Order: sequence, then C-alpha cells, then structure tokens
Amino acid sequence: MAKLKQGTLVVVGGSLATQRLGFKLLGDRYKQIKVTHSEMPSLYAGADVFTLASEPFEAFGIAYVEAMASGLPIVAPDDEQRRDIVGQAGVYINDPTDSDEYAQKLTQALEKKWGTIPLEQAKKYDWDIIAAKYEDAFNQLLAS
Repeated sequence: MAKLKQGTLVVVGGSLATQRLGFKLLGDRYKQIKVTHSEMPSLYAGADVFTLASEPFEAFGIAYVEAMASGLPIVAPDDEQRRDIVGQAGVYINDPTDSDEYAQKLTQALEKKWGTIPLEQAKKYDWDIIAAKYEDAFNQLLAS
C-alpha cells in the first residue's frame, strides 16, 4: 500500500508490531481493527479489494470466499489452492514479499471492472452445494 498513491489498508486483527509498522509506512492511510465475525459483512462492503497473503500450506481460505460473496475482487498468492478458491475472481502474486509486484497487482485489481465474477465464484462454495457433495461422497463410500 505504501507504493500506491491512494487507498487505505485495513488490517483485521494483527499485533502491536504490525500496527507500528503500518502507521510508520502509511500514517492515516492505515487502520488496524478488531471486529466480530458478524461485523465482517459491513467491513467487506466498505472495501474495494481484498487481499490475504496466505502460505501455500494454509488450510482452506474461507475469508476469500466471504470477500467474493461481498463482490470483492481478490489479490492472492499464486498457488494451486488459491487458484482453486479464487478462480477468475482475482489476480495472483508470484512473490508476496515483492512490494513492487504487490502494488502492481493491487492496482490491477482496483482498475478492472469485475462485475459479478467474484460473487459467481463464491457461489461455488455455497453450503447447499458443499453439503450435497459430502452426501454424494458418503453414499459412494457406503455403496463400496
């Protein structure tokens, strides 16, 4: 964010060290807050893009799906799991530690007209669809 001329970085959670660094680099363009899960929809509604620099070994990223369900495009690391979750609803970073690349990908996500692509991608993870897949898997196991 420090390489972008505008915009605010909102970090949900984080440490005191994160807060100090954020204020040092961004000043009043940095916000670090703690919210309950029920407050997340309003937070997503106020955003233009969602990013989370997950590690390749991180478990399923429900935050990506929540953000896409709110219509947000995603900026995520380029790994198999993130590509499966995000699909065409975002842009991918090869090296999240490269601040120039990160800034370029954030700009790309902010400039593109996404329409309903994020919402349509999130629908692939609708609870009814996931439950039906589990039911099919259990039925196949029982039939074996």
